[in-house]
Amino acid sequence: MKRAVILFSVLVLLFVGAAEAQQQFKGQKRMNGYSLEQFGNFTKDWKLVTVRYRHDSNEMRFTFANDAAWKTLAAGKTDYPDGAVFAKMGFITEEDPAFPSSAVPSGARRYQLMVKDSKKHAETDGWGYALFGADGLTTDEDPVIKTQACHACHAIVPERGYVFSKPMQLAMPADIKADAKVDEILGARLVYETVDVASLPERLKNLVPAQFKQVRMLQGALRKHLFAGTLDEIRPALILEVNASKLPALLLAEDGSMYSLVYPDPAATACKAKSGAAGVTYKAHHTVGEGMQGDRIIDYCQAQ
Repeated sequence: MKRAVILFSVLVLLFVGAAEAQQQFKGQKRMNGYSLEQFGNFTKDWKLVTVRYRHDSNEMRFTFANDAAWKTLAAGKTDYPDGAVFAKMGFITEEDPAFPSSAVPSGARRYQLMVKDSKKHAETDGWGYALFGADGLTTDEDPVIKTQACHACHAIVPERGYVFSKPMQLAMPADIKADAKVDEILGARLVYETVDVASLPERLKNLVPAQFKQVRMLQGALRKHLFAGTLDEIRPALILEVNASKLPALLLAEDGSMYSLVYPDPAATACKAKSGAAGVTYKAHHTVGEGMQGDRIIDYCQAQ
């Protein structure tokens, strides 16, 4: 009984300590030395590079570039100089009551900064990252861990200078040069290994359909520096791998705390993708929160 009490006390202390550690990161104006205030009114003074819509989170993201970043981007180059900065605003969307088939921005959810400083951020290929909530303040995430996770994603596109954004091709101005290399399919640049289902954590073993004895597991920095947003973002790439290998595809954090798993639904019939084309239904599982606190399971129709 005494041992149980001691163990319970230790667990409580660990939980409280972790909660206090998270709180110390929350509500700060600066992350990695950067704040929103120091870059002024970027929505008016900088170039709007592109707009992206996230299907998984119903979020519309607007990306802006300062002069140094825009000149490099518009020239089709990737050698961004120190001082180049990208700023991104993420908006939640809602249905327009006057036009129900459209979604419109309805309020800022987050802000993100990507700043080039070769010396200060040498460990992340010269790029520094800062993320803030709708109030312009940091959240409860450890900035070191968050920075590593951000760059693990951006490291997928070194040929773009670690920048995902490309200028919107509204009328393709003559001063913006297209680079064929940036149009490579994401899945072609990711490395997978075939592993036995029997070697997976018990929770994952039970999710993989019985007819599959192996899965294709994504390798690389993403496994080491994985955060919740990646679980949705990686799904299209996992589907590409499923189509190529005919096996389930998996991204599993090295510590086993989070995962994203995709496989063809054995019981599914033909479906219609958002484009209206005929598609195949996939089952997609991923964790909700760190530590496998729960699972999100969705049906995903991919056009073929």
